Amino acid sequence: MVGRGNKEAAKSGLIKLYSAMKKHPKTYLYNLPKSKNNKENLRLLRLILHADYLKVDFGYYTTDYYIKGGWVRIAQDSFVRDNSSKKIYKLIRAENIPIAPSVHSFNSSNEWMFFSLIFEPIPFTLKQFDLIEVEPGAATDFNFYNIVLDSKNAMELLS
Repeated sequence: MVGRGNKEAAKSGLIKLYSAMKKHPKTYLYNLPKSKNNKENLRLLRLILHADYLKVDFGYYTTDYYIKGGWVRIAQDSFVRDNSSKKIYKLIRAENIPIAPSVHSFNSSNEWMFFSLIFEPIPFTLKQFDLIEVEPGAATDFNFYNIVLDSKNAMELLS
């Protein structure tokens, strides 16, 4: 049996929970989103879409094309472009990859590196975008085209 006081307390608790949920916006995870790029050794691993940012996680592995695997860096002017409106979202910061002109030099042609790029927030309604390091891009630039945000493949993350 639930007394009147318990019902009011439960209702009050639900209202507080709902209010807390509204204050904390939803976050969505997209694993291995579909995209096009020109580098076989650069993988777009996942996207995290939050009201405050877009986080893009990558995996990069060296090849024997370069002595000791070569080097990597990301351009400060990298951006995300909405394919419909052509609106640009700027790079906020990079994690585990230097911003040009600095570079990360590898020690061998058999190494992996994981890094993330954080951009200004994009709309939750966005369906497709490009991630551009340099345009027009060369074979060595980290450009991805037609990245698809398919809501069927999105996972809501709990905050």
